[in-house]
Amino acid sequence: MKRVKQVNKYISFISSESYNLIGLSIVRVAIGIVSLIMLVANFQTRYDLWSDSIFNSTFLNFNHTTFDIFYSLIVISLIVYILGFESIVFNVFIYISMYFLYNLNNYILDGGNNILLIILFYMIFTKNAQYFSIYKGKNNSQFRNSIHNIFLFLILFQVCVLYFFAGFAKARGDFWYSGVAPYYVFQIKTFTMGWIDNIIEPFIKSPLILLIISYSAIFMQMLFPILIFNKITKVLVVIGSITFHLSIIAVMGLVTFGMIMIALDLLFINDQQFIKLKKFITKRRESFLNQKSNYI
Repeated sequence: MKRVKQVNKYISFISSESYNLIGLSIVRVAIGIVSLIMLVANFQTRYDLWSDSIFNSTFLNFNHTTFDIFYSLIVISLIVYILGFESIVFNVFIYISMYFLYNLNNYILDGGNNILLIILFYMIFTKNAQYFSIYKGKNNSQFRNSIHNIFLFLILFQVCVLYFFAGFAKARGDFWYSGVAPYYVFQIKTFTMGWIDNIIEPFIKSPLILLIISYSAIFMQMLFPILIFNKITKVLVVIGSITFHLSIIAVMGLVTFGMIMIALDLLFINDQQFIKLKKFITKRRESFLNQKSNYI
C-alpha cells in the first residue's frame, strides 16, 4: 500500500504541472540566437561551405536558387523560433534543418554543436515557448505535462553527464593536477583572444593562480551533478559555472558554446526561484531609484 502511494505521488508530481518553463524559454532563445549567428556569419560563404556536400548529394537535387530558398527559410524559422512559436512540427523542422547543416560541413563545428543538437532534439517535446513568446501552446493535459517533464529531466541529466565527464577527463590528466593545462591554453594564440594578452600575463606567471584555476574547474565540473540539486550549494554552483563560461567567452572567444552552457545552467533554476529573483531585483531597483530621487 505504501509503495502504491509513492508511485501515485510520483505520477502526480510528473503530470500535475509543467516545470522550469522560464528556464526552457531561455534555452530556446539562446539556441535560436546561436544558430542564427552561425547562419548569418556564414551567409557570404554559404556556397563554399555547403555546395559540394549538398549539390553532389545522391538524394538531393540542389542548385544555388533552391539552396538560397532553403537557407532563407531556415533563417526566418530561427527568428520565429527565438520569438517563440510552440509547435512540435515547427520544432522538428528546426532540429532537422540544423542537424542537416551541421553534419554536412565539419569546418563549422566548434564543439558546442554537439550539445546544441542533443538539447535541440529534447526541446521538441517540451513546452519551451511559454515565456518570451508570440504564441504559447495551450495544451495542459496530464499527458502533455508528463512528456514535457520527462524530456526536461533528460536535458538536466545530459548537462550533469556533460559536466561530470568533462571534470573526470581533466582529473585524469597530469597537466591539470600541476596547473600546466591552463598555462598552455593561455599560451596558444588560436585559443585565446588577442586583447586579453596583457591582462592575463600576471596570472599565467603565478603557479598558485594556475593551480587554483585547474582544481576549481575539476571540482566544479565533477561535483556539479551533486551540488546543483542542493538548495544551499545550487546558487554557488550556478554563479560559479556562469562565471566560468563567461571567462571562456572573454578569454577563448567560444561565444556560441558559452551562451548555450550559460542558458543550460539557468535551466536548473525553477520558475518560483526566477519569480523571487525578479521581485528581488525589482525591489532593489525601486529602492535605488527612490534613494537617487531623494538625493537629488
